[in-house]
Amino acid sequence: MARFVNGSKIAGRVLLHQGDRILIGTSILQVIPVEGQLVNQSETEARRRLAIGAQQRVAAPARPMSGAIEVIPLPDLLQLLSTSRKSGVLTVNNGMTGKIYLRKGAVYFATINDDFAVSPLKSIYRMLTWQTGTFDLESGVELEVVMEEVLQRPRSC
Repeated sequence: MARFVNGSKIAGRVLLHQGDRILIGTSILQVIPVEGQLVNQSETEARRRLAIGAQQRVAAPARPMSGAIEVIPLPDLLQLLSTSRKSGVLTVNNGMTGKIYLRKGAVYFATINDDFAVSPLKSIYRMLTWQTGTFDLESGVELEVVMEEVLQRPRSC
């Protein structure tokens, strides 16, 4: 299984630092500081807390994936969605609204502010430079644009 730290593929051991993002399979973890009493927690207690958390997640209704691109940059997020073969629309907001359409992990369309005059490739490149904002993944959404209309509109490069 491929492992990544801060978007770079690794082999073997790596020294981690606070704020590092780790991609293992379809999970992204972030190294955070541990507060006082948790430092001295036993492995048994840690496993008990994890089991309780897992039970709560199983009982909770499904919700869309969401977060901040300051925590999970778009290149890392797209890598995760690709390896987990997710489908749906990833909406990214940073004052503008970008939409990235995915089918089984592959990007098949992208737009910013629903401006179809800008090519999907140019839209995705622009979004990849965004350093701040939020994202939401809505599963099961397909692009509902009539492609004839898109093809008839003038494009900018």
